[in-house]
Amino acid sequence: MHSPCGMNVALLLVDLQRDFLERPGLIPPAGQVVESAAALLQEFRHHACPVLHLRTSVSRSQDNRMPHWREADLWFCEEGSPGVQPPRELVEREGEPVLFKSGFVADSLETALAPLRPDLVVLAGVMLPVCVREAALALHSAGYRVCVAEEATGGDDPVHASSTRRFLEERGVRFLAARQIGDGLRDGRLLDEGGDADCERVSATITEMRSERKPGERGGEGLSTLLRDLADRLDSEAQSLANLLAEHLGKPVRFGRAEVRQSAEMLRAIDRRLSGAAGWNRGEGEVRVRRCPLGLVAVVTPWNNPLYLPLGKIAPALLLGNSVIWKPSPKVEPVSRELERLLRKCGWPVSLVRRIEGDGRVARELVRADGIDGVTFTGSLAAGMDSAEACLRRYVPLQAEMGGNNAAIVWKDADLPPAAAAIVAGAFDQAGQRCTANRRVIVEESIYEEFLDLLISETAQLSWGDPFEEETRVGPLIDEEARGRIEGMVQRTVDSGCCDAIRPLGDAPTEINIARRAWYPPTILPVRKQLGEAVEEESFGPVLVVQTASHWAEAMERANGVRQGLAAAVFTQSPERIDRFLEDARAGLLKVNESTADAAIDVPFGGWKASGLGPAEHGDADWEFYTRFQSVYGWPESHPEK
Repeated sequence: MHSPCGMNVALLLVDLQRDFLERPGLIPPAGQVVESAAALLQEFRHHACPVLHLRTSVSRSQDNRMPHWREADLWFCEEGSPGVQPPRELVEREGEPVLFKSGFVADSLETALAPLRPDLVVLAGVMLPVCVREAALALHSAGYRVCVAEEATGGDDPVHASSTRRFLEERGVRFLAARQIGDGLRDGRLLDEGGDADCERVSATITEMRSERKPGERGGEGLSTLLRDLADRLDSEAQSLANLLAEHLGKPVRFGRAEVRQSAEMLRAIDRRLSGAAGWNRGEGEVRVRRCPLGLVAVVTPWNNPLYLPLGKIAPALLLGNSVIWKPSPKVEPVSRELERLLRKCGWPVSLVRRIEGDGRVARELVRADGIDGVTFTGSLAAGMDSAEACLRRYVPLQAEMGGNNAAIVWKDADLPPAAAAIVAGAFDQAGQRCTANRRVIVEESIYEEFLDLLISETAQLSWGDPFEEETRVGPLIDEEARGRIEGMVQRTVDSGCCDAIRPLGDAPTEINIARRAWYPPTILPVRKQLGEAVEEESFGPVLVVQTASHWAEAMERANGVRQGLAAAVFTQSPERIDRFLEDARAGLLKVNESTADAAIDVPFGGWKASGLGPAEHGDADWEFYTRFQSVYGWPESHPEK
């Protein structure tokens, strides 16, 4: 049956089985994959579109495992075991074929699809780099158009997943958000062919930028003046810009105004540090060493700090002799347009910096483009891995900041009331939508109940509501998609039986038009387990996970026991314990008796582990990324140094 989009579309669910979903390190996490796949499945069933289930099943009597499983003595998805079954949300209905395989692809797949004659097959499942990839290639070889549902497809190897995505896209396989696919089934825009135009727009912008300004031309006093003028302009328009942030992001005006003023202060600090910076350092004898600009730098920025983050990348890039193509998040286009207007009003030429609009596909095209000489990126871990793979293929420098699942340790000798106040502010101010937010707190066992009560009491005193009100500290989330993602994570945690959700402010702010905003209540999750989605994954919302530790080694193990390593904090009065924390913490920003949230404006900012790739941002680290060393031999003594 044809869907409303005018196409005969089929859905193929690949290896969405318990044994695969329970493997550690899935990105996106298993709960999110299942939730997205279930929503997609519901849409296909609603429109009476064909659904097929492709599953792995191995038998002990035949031992039909793949060779690498046999060699490692692994048994996954064994016939008759619970692990071979899908979650209840993805169980097949009558009339939906279930195809079994013991390798990567079932021989019966084409036979099952042939009578359905689909124009397009949508894939969802795990693992993307192997089974989903092989299914896509088999369908592609058979002449079908193929689309992969992003959030409904995961894997445990993000680097391999990124290269797989590129490989498949180069062969015509489309990747779309599961939500986009569902919308497309309803409104007839399932495969909007805007991709070629986006590619051409990126290519044309790069060509123009490279022709307009020779790489390596430093801005000198003229560029310094542009920075100072913009800083003054930001200060003078702080309130109007704060209102713009409140309107389009839901960021409370007190924090929006702070972002604007910190951006101005940062520009002045960058100007003082880098204006007139010399590229040459004296070497020995006839050897001279210099720092050369990268050239044309792609700046990719998220929505949560739409002024501070791009300016913190663009300003040092320009002062150190580069030009910039800036790709902001589409969620904040009115804000990025206003910032571009201010740049032009202050005289910033398009030969120095140009903004390009678009979705994630435009960002990927920009990062992958041959004319880009360096990439600085802030965003999700998955998108950061895509950027890393693209840069590695072309030997291009990358600076990537990919968020944080930040923990604070609270020991029994800490001053508990101010510690609770700091952690609550760090967790819930701005609805937790900042990369340094306090996501987790690990409390020494003997003070757990007392400190949990303090956290609840402090949270209950927060001002939650209208972002235009001066006293508001917790505003709405950026959009409904964010609320659904956070709500799903919390609900799955509660349903697992490991804790109840505590919401000291209730479920919704009072006297607010709820329909206009994506509200989610500040939520405390007292999770006793070390593992689980709420512990391991960055929520990027108003959720604080509380854990316990009976001794210091356990506390540090829990603090360090996640993929990311952006910020960590300790609350204690013991100098010895502070020293141990500074020695043991595996994060780029360490705080003593402070929340993990926030950072100084002109010192290096960079995460460890999965939080960061390449040099840090800001401070002296700017030299490390935006320039590279070049040693020149045989330098005549009479030749001047520039």
